[in-house]
Amino acid sequence: MADAAPPDAPEEEADPVLRSAMAKLEQAALRYDSVRDKQSLRAFDGASMNAASFQQQLQRAFPSLRLSEPEAYALLACFDNDGGGTIDGAEFMKTFFSRSFAIKADGDRAARDAKAARAAKEVRKQEAAARAKRKAMDARYDANFSDEDMLVARRRICAAAEHYDADNTDAMPLTGFQGAEMHPAVFEDQLKRCFHVTFTPKQLGAVVSIFDASGDGFVDGAEFLRTFFQLGFDQRRRTRHLEEVRASNYRDRERRAAERRSATRRAKTACGVAP
Repeated sequence: MADAAPPDAPEEEADPVLRSAMAKLEQAALRYDSVRDKQSLRAFDGASMNAASFQQQLQRAFPSLRLSEPEAYALLACFDNDGGGTIDGAEFMKTFFSRSFAIKADGDRAARDAKAARAAKEVRKQEAAARAKRKAMDARYDANFSDEDMLVARRRICAAAEHYDADNTDAMPLTGFQGAEMHPAVFEDQLKRCFHVTFTPKQLGAVVSIFDASGDGFVDGAEFLRTFFQLGFDQRRRTRHLEEVRASNYRDRERRAAERRSATRRAKTACGVAP
């Protein structure tokens, strides 16, 4: 007897009874376990079977498989290659195992395809979220700043640098500035967290231009810290110098005022006027 082959799709479509029987058989093939169910299929190793014997053996081998009599006859006709009205058990099992393998392979392939589709969907979702986040971050930064924006931004960052004291236990650690380059929005978040300063988008653009040594629109944390500490040092020195100048000017004014008072007293004394 020639190898039995699964019925063609058009034949199944044309015969609803055969289509129902094949669907049930495919479910049995899908649930088949070569270790668990091996003994139950021994009955198919024997001689040819008619429809009734075939139906009985299927129900013994697969208790969950319930074929109606018309479905059993439909399967028999489908697998009866020589038209003798019987099914060769060995040939049927060859076809059954082939179908079981194909169904499970299709299931595995479908599972892999579904997993790949879910992974691709997750990647697209993450990429869309990243684009939305980048768009929102870019909206916080404007490189087209004015001189006034630069003046305000520099004044605020210099004040922050001047008053930051790393030795103060209340000072925020600057570890957030260490590492890779920062997007302007991330840079602004760190400035706000560590120094409590905020900027408009244009002012932020001005601040970034101060610390963006490479001109690529990003801020290198290590470069920022070096420049920031230098700004703080210069600003404190400038402040001390201004305080010294003010103190010197105050002393000069006090000295000149004392000299004027002394001269006035001497003049009055010379004129015989009581001081």
